[in-house]
Amino acid sequence: MNQKGFVNIILVVIVVILVGLVGYFVFVQKPEAPTVTQTPPVNETAVKEVVIGFLKAKQSRNFENAKPFLNSEFTKTIDSVEFAGTSNPHTGRFEIRDVQFLSNEKTYKVNARVYEEYTGEGDIGYNDNSYYVKLFDDSYLIYNIEYEKYVELAKDETANWKTYRNEEYGFEIKYPTELQAVSSGPNKEQKKLDRGEMISGTIPPSYDTITFSNATKEQFSVIIFPVNKNEVSPNGFKGYLSMGSACDTRWIDSVSGEPTLLNKNGISVLEAQVISGGPRGGSNSGCYYFKNSRGNLIVFNISGFEQKSDFLNVFHLVGDKVLSTLSLIK
Repeated sequence: MNQKGFVNIILVVIVVILVGLVGYFVFVQKPEAPTVTQTPPVNETAVKEVVIGFLKAKQSRNFENAKPFLNSEFTKTIDSVEFAGTSNPHTGRFEIRDVQFLSNEKTYKVNARVYEEYTGEGDIGYNDNSYYVKLFDDSYLIYNIEYEKYVELAKDETANWKTYRNEEYGFEIKYPTELQAVSSGPNKEQKKLDRGEMISGTIPPSYDTITFSNATKEQFSVIIFPVNKNEVSPNGFKGYLSMGSACDTRWIDSVSGEPTLLNKNGISVLEAQVISGGPRGGSNSGCYYFKNSRGNLIVFNISGFEQKSDFLNVFHLVGDKVLSTLSLIK
């Protein structure tokens, strides 16, 4: 074999070896796994329990009850007397709104709405607070709290009012505590019909009249009439049966302006105000008409006030406050 042939053989061997090495690294050796940074999942149950426990301690006004839910350093920043607050107002109900994980701080942010209340009067305002929770050793603890601006709620004047509920005729209202509600049952015309007797038709029969009065004077009454096919609307107003009272719709010319259709909790209520000294004479009066689910016409009657200011006070009390609590019972 000459020298040239020998060189060719050496080159072939080197090429085979190189191909084999490349194949080994390509097909045999496994690539190194990439590094993955994992974000710890939000443990909502454990985190919420910490905040709920703290807020229940706030309700109890006992700072010792709150300490198990606080980081030791953060505990030192809270004044126990300030934490306890006052008996009225005091911390009431609360709502956990959401839980967020802040990856840069490895912290859980719990947003909650905390209400303040007066005993017997309900909620008077609230704060939207943020509670920062982190894992210390084996326990989740609060280490900071941010308080948003306090929001004052409009006072509900009807919160402590009495409730009148009429199961038979399917409606419910609330009324001032100083009033007494007394039912007088069917009127004379209805009693005659119940006995099978004829009536004149001048005064319509009514199933019941409930009078709401204070120690000195009747304030308003609620009269329940039979089923009425006329609609509760300004157009149907003239078709209502006479109440035999100051709101007698036969004297429509005495109505102050057009009757107004109101919406009270989804219930159509017709408002009518009668001018003093109309064709029938007498004092100022007003009425609110609505129907129950069976179609009975139910009328709130405000009358018998000689002073217009007294009448208007009660008229707006019924329209603005009492009827705002109206609900139908099916």
